[in-house]
Amino acid sequence: MLATRVIILIACLILNTSSVGTDAQALKIQEIGPQQAFHITIVGTLSDFEKAPIADAVIGVAPWRASVWQPLTKTLTDGSYSLTVDLQPGGYRLIAGLGEFRVADTFFDVAQREPSTESPRVINLIAEREDAQSDGVPELTPKVALLPPGDFPPSPKKARPPVGPPPPPAPGSQESVRVFYATNRVPLLSPGMYSSREIDQALHYGICTVSIPPTHQPGGLERPSIYRLELVEDVKKHIVITRRDVAADESSFRGQLATAFQQSGSEAFLFVHGYNVDFDDSVRRTAQLFRDLKFNGVPILFSWPGQDAWWRYTPAEDVVENSARQLERFLDSTFRSQRVSAVNIIAHSLGNRVLMAALERIQLRGALQDLRFDNIVLAAPDINIADFADVSRVLQASGNRATIYSSSHDVALTWSHVFHTFPRLGEAPPTRFDRSIDTIDASAVPTDLLGHSYFGDSATVLRDLFLLLGQHLTPDKRSLEVRTVGESRYWLVPNQ
Repeated sequence: MLATRVIILIACLILNTSSVGTDAQALKIQEIGPQQAFHITIVGTLSDFEKAPIADAVIGVAPWRASVWQPLTKTLTDGSYSLTVDLQPGGYRLIAGLGEFRVADTFFDVAQREPSTESPRVINLIAEREDAQSDGVPELTPKVALLPPGDFPPSPKKARPPVGPPPPPAPGSQESVRVFYATNRVPLLSPGMYSSREIDQALHYGICTVSIPPTHQPGGLERPSIYRLELVEDVKKHIVITRRDVAADESSFRGQLATAFQQSGSEAFLFVHGYNVDFDDSVRRTAQLFRDLKFNGVPILFSWPGQDAWWRYTPAEDVVENSARQLERFLDSTFRSQRVSAVNIIAHSLGNRVLMAALERIQLRGALQDLRFDNIVLAAPDINIADFADVSRVLQASGNRATIYSSSHDVALTWSHVFHTFPRLGEAPPTRFDRSIDTIDASAVPTDLLGHSYFGDSATVLRDLFLLLGQHLTPDKRSLEVRTVGESRYWLVPNQ
């Protein structure tokens, strides 16, 4: 099934780029209609929400309904493009795509009477932050076909009164979580704020205080929504970072961490996030997981510059090795100097590669004797399945118990697989097994559209994580369903 999906994705990619034109001649891209077509030249740039140019994106034209489109040219290294077409009067959309996914689009029209010597139109496309960082599937570009004869969209109808939101759940109590962090992101001008794209050769330390609203539900990551007409954060409704304290140096950070262990418990909860996660989101996710797992100890975040847009996957991969070296140093210096009874680690997505590389470096130095972890959880690991033997070896040497959560609905991992040839370790059903690793298939759990954050968004998976980390129960005692493959077995999270 996965191979079929991959073939379809690659076929779409070839189809979407094979029709791209590069010359300045007007291309015939539209069915013959009753109206005269006009010679239209469009120039502009494609950039993201940080004003960085996006190169090698396909630019094309679609009717205003965006049912089909014609890819016409590609953006240059500076994000610029130019195209010339003959279009009949009507409404159209200018679309930018990467592969089969839509990056940006905007509406334009061709008037009934276009000037015969009209200057080129300038249309600058901007990829919006909300789309770039959405945990939903990126919108697909339309299928490639001749555009229908030109027409204009109907006049907008009078808007219906908005339907009120559902009643909020019964309120609990306002909670606060202090998240200790180390990051190799470049600091921004505001204290406690860090870049999503630039990597620093030094680690920076601090504490973020996160407010959890009284209406919080397990698995939720409550944020303002434009669809609910929410433009600003509200501590009564949303998970909000309310305070940022930057540590003066590593020694100061370790001192504050030691105090926290004495006050709130001697166990550590360490989270390593995946790609397309900015610093603030990683802090909020750490606080949400810590609270929902009812963890007795101290939440710690290692935040690396995993980029801030789904199309920036390659730049995220480029900083994995450097980030692993920084994480190795953090693990070594922090947990050797702290009196902790247990260290539990959850890594997500591409963050698993950062973690595995760091643990392997520690193992190669022969330094794991005094640095062994209680639980290591790989959630949706974006790791080559061919590296499973190495992953198993490192996990056996590093942790008392290792668990892999996978899902057949993880679209982001399928997309990653298209670019990496081999399946990813987080895909399901699992095909590689080791008796020392508990493999959990979460495919039956309802997820969001992307399915990539099921470990933190699903109350069912959170409950299983709680039984693992909080109650130290083995899979056979956690209401999981056993599945066998030959002499091997794995576990299925039921849809409850």
